[in-house]
Amino acid sequence: MGCPWTEIRDSAAAMLVLGPVTEEGSHMDYRDLVQYARSLYDAHGDKSEAEAARKAANARTAGRAEDARRWEKIRAQIREMRGAPQG
Repeated sequence: MGCPWTEIRDSAAAMLVLGPVTEEGSHMDYRDLVQYARSLYDAHGDKSEAEAARKAANARTAGRAEDARRWEKIRAQIREMRGAPQG
């Protein structure tokens, strides 16, 4: 079975090498989560939060609940990095 994070290969985030924490069922620590979020934000800018939400939805649809939870955590980290909307 392949890596549950295969979708990340489709973005510039794939340039970031994070090591073996991405095997299904393994634990993703906070530092790795922040690195994924930063990399996704650098690659997609203001669209990165929507991209993480799309990846979470795709994972849920495919029955990969753990992947969906990881993408939701990444989405929350991106939201935190972006800060509150100015208005």
